[in-house]
Amino acid sequence: MLAWEAGAFELIVSKRLLDELQDVLLRPKFERPGRQATLDAFLRRLSAATISADPPSRRIVPDDEKNDYIMLVGEAADAHHVVSGDPHLTTMRDPRPPVLTPEPSTSCWLSED
Repeated sequence: MLAWEAGAFELIVSKRLLDELQDVLLRPKFERPGRQATLDAFLRRLSAATISADPPSRRIVPDDEKNDYIMLVGEAADAHHVVSGDPHLTTMRDPRPPVLTPEPSTSCWLSED
């Protein structure tokens, strides 16, 4: 979040991705005191990102069609990378755009791509 807010890269999301993130973060296993206020502030911050329109649907992730959407958003936005820890995406052969994991590393955060 700090790197994005400092202008190190452009973050591209969609309304659908933000809605899904909110649904996941509202699950009981993430219940914490003050969670709703923190979640609202986090989602407001993410809403300042570039919002992509929903791309046309088609099959792109061989082993999990639920992940087609994120790759299609990245493709439609002409993104340099998609960031995900999902093994269905991180193990794809030659994905376009390439998939990076969210773990900080020199190659991920200092890349000029």
